[in-house]
Amino acid sequence: MIINVGVVNYVVAVIINISNGLYNYMKLPKNIYLYFIAVITLIAATLRFYHLDWQSLWLDEAATLWYSSSGYTGVWNYVLSGEYNPPLYYWITTFMLNFGNSEFILRFIPCIVGVLTIPAVYLLGREWRNETVGLVAAALLAFSPFHIYYSQEARAYTLAVLFVVLMLYSYLRATKTKQYTWWIITSACAALAFWTHFYTFIPTILIFAHALISGKFKKDSLKKVMVAVTAFIWFTLPLLLAMEFLIRLRTGEPPTFGIQGPGILTDLFWNYGSFIHYVAVTFFILLLIGFGILYFKDKQKFYFAAIIIGGCLLITVPLSYKIPMVSRYLLFLLPLLLLIISEPITYFKNKKLVALFTIGFIVLGMPTLNTYYTYESKDDWKGYGNWLEQSVPRGYTLITIPTYMDLPLNYYYNATDNGVILKRASNVTELEWYTVPGKTFYTMTPDIGTVDVELKSVAWLQKHTQYVGQWQHYIYTYKG
Repeated sequence: MIINVGVVNYVVAVIINISNGLYNYMKLPKNIYLYFIAVITLIAATLRFYHLDWQSLWLDEAATLWYSSSGYTGVWNYVLSGEYNPPLYYWITTFMLNFGNSEFILRFIPCIVGVLTIPAVYLLGREWRNETVGLVAAALLAFSPFHIYYSQEARAYTLAVLFVVLMLYSYLRATKTKQYTWWIITSACAALAFWTHFYTFIPTILIFAHALISGKFKKDSLKKVMVAVTAFIWFTLPLLLAMEFLIRLRTGEPPTFGIQGPGILTDLFWNYGSFIHYVAVTFFILLLIGFGILYFKDKQKFYFAAIIIGGCLLITVPLSYKIPMVSRYLLFLLPLLLLIISEPITYFKNKKLVALFTIGFIVLGMPTLNTYYTYESKDDWKGYGNWLEQSVPRGYTLITIPTYMDLPLNYYYNATDNGVILKRASNVTELEWYTVPGKTFYTMTPDIGTVDVELKSVAWLQKHTQYVGQWQHYIYTYKG
């Protein structure tokens, strides 16, 4: 593997400068945990803001721009008509469009939210066990390639993670203080998570179930749970009313993309494990050890983690046969998993050993970070748009396959300005209708399989056109 020395030196220099500055500012021993979490948070910000606008917007990010550009009312109408994602993140992006629609602006909210999640995880860990566990979990999340990747993507995933972390923290405070205020805050955070991503409904239900079970269905605990559930329903009522239609729409046909069955769990831990098999195995082993330590040290926390994590994973497997399922939908579980992993890392009382094991686990994922900052991991629509400007003559027709692939293309390529006629197709009939013999280019991605399951469009292209080439990563061009 080629190591990008410039990237490494840049990150190291930033870490040293930040550490020195904070050390001079906070010399008191009582501030040592604040000092470390401040350093970790600033390192996390460096890793997430670095190269933020380097990679091209891919399909889902371009879809974010499309929906958000319709305005606040337009976004809600899209949700009511079948858009599978809740509106909150789109509404936030609608506001951000007041500052422009560059890659940096579109990705700014996921990035800054990803940074803010680091101290939030520290607070959660401190409430969960102690400050050391919180610090280690925050450090592991700061360097997580899985979390960094989606902190640099114009989608709602990191926002959902933050709200779930705040929900868990509020719930722990609610069970400790017995105050109704914390139960209402828990519901508010759960509602914000639900308005951000539908799948967070599952941990919300599991939390309420845990509250009932741990309270042994006694009158006092039942009353608090009912208040929390009522508040959640009140906060999310418009979305709950729309959800019935969306569920029928989503489950009406078998999934045409994603991973089905137990394979989703394998892929999930591969993502959690920095996209490296030996790291994923290490992650899983530490998780099992962490659950074992929790079982003997704090059975209440063990059962809580088992219900939330185990429940989400068990529900995901059968659900994957009904709706499209990909690992990023479960990114919100990562902070809680890292808290469990922090148990064996912090098991030793020697703080130097704790630091050594933490750094060692972080180093395991460094090859992924090096690759991520060195090579493009998204489809290069920016470069492809430049190539089209040089390669497609004026007066020609350009057909995008499937139809919605014009979203990322239009961001980087203006067909009208280049005198090109842009058409969209998702089946053979549309291809034949729009094709102009001798004067047509075709842009296709593997996404065609989601709308043309039998890939008849691909077979037609292979038979009637000339293959031009493949653009990074999965943009295919034909000429006919």
